[in-house]
Amino acid sequence: MSTSRKTGTKSATNPASKAAAKASAKAPSKAPATARKVPAASGLLAPIFDAVRRRAGKAAHRDASAFAEAFYRRMTEEEIPLHTADGWAALAADLFEFAAKRKPGTANVRLFNPVLKTHGWESPHTVLQVVNDDMPFLVDSVTMALAEQGIGVHVLGHPVVQIARDRSGRLTGVGEGETESVMHLEIDRQTPEDNTRIEAAVRKVLGEVRAIVADWGPMRERMQQIAADLDSRPMPAGDASRREAQEFLRWAASDHFTFFGYREYQVRRKSGDDVLEAVADSGLGLLRTPAAVKSRPLSELGADAVRRAGEVDALILTKTSARSTVHRPGYMDYIGILRYDAKGNVIGEQRFVGLYTSSAYTRRPWDIPLVRERFEHVMSESGLKPTGHSGKALRHLLETLPRDELFQSTADELFRLGTGILGLQERVRSRLFLRKDRYGRFYSVLVYIPRDRFNTDVRRRIEQLLRDVMHADHVDASVVLGESPLAQLHLIVRPRADAHVDVDVGALEQALQAIVRNWQDNLRDELVARHGEGEGLRLAGRIGRMLSPAYIEQASPAVAATDVEKLAALASSETLQLSFYTRSSVDDGDDVLHLKLYRRGSDIPLSDVLPVMENLGLRVLTEHPTRIEVDGTPLYIQDFHVEALTGAIDVEARAAAFTEAFARAWQGDAENDGFNRLVLAADLDWRQIAMLRGYCKYLLQVGVPFSQAYVEDTLGRYPLLARLLVEVFEARFDPRTGHESRAQIDAGAEALATQLQALSSGDEATWSLLQPVVAARGKARGTQYDAARGALKGLLDRVSSLDEDRILRSYLGVIDATLRTSYYQRTTSGSLLETISFKFDSALVPDLHWNHDPAWAGDGKVIHAACDYRLIVDNLMDLTHETYIHGSSIGNDAVAEAPFDVTHGERTATVTRWMVDIEPPPFWRAQLGKPGHVDRWQIIRFEAPCTVAIDVGVAPTGTGAPQGDRKEGVSMIVINTITPATEKTCHYFWANVRDYRIHEQRVTTDIRDAITKVFREDEIIVEAQQRAIDEHPDHVFYNLNIDAGALWARRLIDRMVAAETGGTPSLPVAAE
Repeated sequence: MSTSRKTGTKSATNPASKAAAKASAKAPSKAPATARKVPAASGLLAPIFDAVRRRAGKAAHRDASAFAEAFYRRMTEEEIPLHTADGWAALAADLFEFAAKRKPGTANVRLFNPVLKTHGWESPHTVLQVVNDDMPFLVDSVTMALAEQGIGVHVLGHPVVQIARDRSGRLTGVGEGETESVMHLEIDRQTPEDNTRIEAAVRKVLGEVRAIVADWGPMRERMQQIAADLDSRPMPAGDASRREAQEFLRWAASDHFTFFGYREYQVRRKSGDDVLEAVADSGLGLLRTPAAVKSRPLSELGADAVRRAGEVDALILTKTSARSTVHRPGYMDYIGILRYDAKGNVIGEQRFVGLYTSSAYTRRPWDIPLVRERFEHVMSESGLKPTGHSGKALRHLLETLPRDELFQSTADELFRLGTGILGLQERVRSRLFLRKDRYGRFYSVLVYIPRDRFNTDVRRRIEQLLRDVMHADHVDASVVLGESPLAQLHLIVRPRADAHVDVDVGALEQALQAIVRNWQDNLRDELVARHGEGEGLRLAGRIGRMLSPAYIEQASPAVAATDVEKLAALASSETLQLSFYTRSSVDDGDDVLHLKLYRRGSDIPLSDVLPVMENLGLRVLTEHPTRIEVDGTPLYIQDFHVEALTGAIDVEARAAAFTEAFARAWQGDAENDGFNRLVLAADLDWRQIAMLRGYCKYLLQVGVPFSQAYVEDTLGRYPLLARLLVEVFEARFDPRTGHESRAQIDAGAEALATQLQALSSGDEATWSLLQPVVAARGKARGTQYDAARGALKGLLDRVSSLDEDRILRSYLGVIDATLRTSYYQRTTSGSLLETISFKFDSALVPDLHWNHDPAWAGDGKVIHAACDYRLIVDNLMDLTHETYIHGSSIGNDAVAEAPFDVTHGERTATVTRWMVDIEPPPFWRAQLGKPGHVDRWQIIRFEAPCTVAIDVGVAPTGTGAPQGDRKEGVSMIVINTITPATEKTCHYFWANVRDYRIHEQRVTTDIRDAITKVFREDEIIVEAQQRAIDEHPDHVFYNLNIDAGALWARRLIDRMVAAETGGTPSLPVAAE
């Protein structure tokens, strides 16, 4: 037995006569396959034979033991453990019982799924068992039938056993009598319905084998007789052709052709046409079909068409339209002999079908009749000396051609083929040779491929190409790999009967080249296209060929070309090289973002590189490292599969800025912090980010109450606003503004529009605010600055967090306060300065230091008020109203009665009021927590454009507060920032901080709630004022002495508005 897919020696091709008296007899037994088998006398098999004898009993144990010994004679040591001794014995006994009765000339066939209870042994597979007269082709043909249905064979045993039978077919002895083939196959598990279908297929092929073997002798004799008859037959061919045809038939009949079938045909006149009809009872083998054979018009036969074209073949050598079901798969070979009358008209045909034997395929061309003439023609027409190098090469390649090409090609076709292949020896490359069968039955395709390019996948892809182009269901392929640098692939392609095939050989050649080209070819071409032939070939040979198969499996040639360039750059510099790109995954086709690092000498530890990538806004998914060695130097590629934390990005547009930012951070030219996320989030470069980082450092120094991390997060949450901050800065300070060409202006505007559109995420309202920024490009510096600043302030209204709004407005404030910067300055060598410095007008920087001073604590809120923002300023600059509006909390008569001072500057107005030795109002009595009178202060400072900081508090009377000693009292700073939303609405941000009980959250909450109530009372008043103004638009407001602070604030605001717009105040104020 054997567990291989297919075992046994080559089947005999010429069955010998069993006895001289028999006209046709069975072939001799096949030689057993070579295997590491267990000798029958081995102790390993003894338990099996003992079990067989126990099961058979004394009467039958002799024959059963002999059968088992024959059956297990070829068992290998590896197979013994598959079953127990009792299991093997049960299998042999079951098969012996199955073989016990078989009618002469028939086959026993059965399929079943063995189970232990019924059969005494079991298998996970379906069992196919056959007992038949021994003859050639049985095993090959049965396994072919199974393979055709896609059924796998797991175990195959096929011993030949001598069995004696009586006339009824009952077994009478083992070890004597005729040889019979016993086959035991374990195949893929099948259902009972499938078993019925498979059994029918197996019986059919066994019947075909029997018919072939039975008529072998008569078919061979018929061919020999025809060869002899050709001497006297009329034939429109020369004597030399006639003699070669005779010799070829005798050669084929001499063990060079396996006969499958024979039939005679004659030409008859029907309905005005000559038709070719089968001669009754002339068929042998597979063509011994009792049913009627369809007649065909003679005009449809390819052989007659060739004759009518003026060419006469003594023999028809081609392939049949039917595939072989016996011995080996493929289309059967066809040998036809036309019969002619005295006038050269076709009157009949004698047709043989079968397969050329293996010995036919090993005969040299000059030893084969017919073929030797063509061989001599090729050698003669080539003009090459047979003893010369090229002559010997041509002779050798003709000898290695598929014999089908030698049998079926004309002399001229063979010459073109031979000389074409000879040209490949001088320059090894892929090439395809196509030959259409002279009789229109099939195409023969001979493909030569460099051996290092050929593999099973290439073969399958070529087969599929030919199926598609030629509309074929089957393609038979054979491969020859010899000492030649070229692999030879021969394919027989038969188009479907209804297909119209018009083959473009040039297009087919191009498709073949695309299949055969390997990855290294594509890499070489990519490098040559980028660097020219000399440098491209050098890079491909020096670095490209070092890349590993694992790398090649993952990288496209275009990506690899970039990698090779980066690795080549390491030869002259140890500077870290990078690339950043997107490529479809080889696994699922999804786009994968790659960051690659290239380094010489050693790779970079993951712990070192991860913080840089994370600060640049990347999350690392996987790493695929590659190490190669070039000229003894190790080079490393670290391929990180990453994803951007900001979501989808235009990698191609941002790759250059990203890789430079990474390199700068890695080299220490830029800080490695969260600001770097703006490279991908806001489409900024590392220098622009350095500018924003520098302003952040300054804001932290002057008292912005937020950490750098919080500032980084704020800019990251509002990337469009971060980009606009950069635009404001560049509009104000870029020295190129006003000196650009029209082309530079247009290119800059286009790039800016692309950036802003991407950052606006398709929001039309946002884009409408940004269009003026793009339109201002090319105009005066002030216009660009105002457009960018206006867009930024318009979008700030969408910031929901008070803290984030404060941060962004602080950035705008310090940019406005910048007098000059070294950002654009260069060294004498032309490089940018390593540091960035700013010179500020300190008067323009808002003082909000209390928000981050650890000695102060507080909270705040935002109010969306339905009034002109200046009414809020009026309300804050005159606190006299506390007496009348907030009497239950912070107001009393002392506020209205106390005098005050007003001072003002270019951007500020200050109101100072002291109330000495007064009764404290309820809120302040609670905050101080002490009895008695107090000294109270209110110092209100307005700072353009719209910030009001109010210093308020109380201290026990006589403790020195008016003189500056407030330590016995309690102090608060109320910070107010107002920004207009529309002409009649505004956003009012306020915060309250204190310098006492700073760690008590409950106090913070209570104060916030109390002030919220106070401001709600104010909100009702100012909104009522707005309604009154709306109802009396022509009314002129008169100012009292107490309005002095508000008046100066109004004047500062109106002055700034008029400077920007050229307009007049929306709220008329009478002159003093």
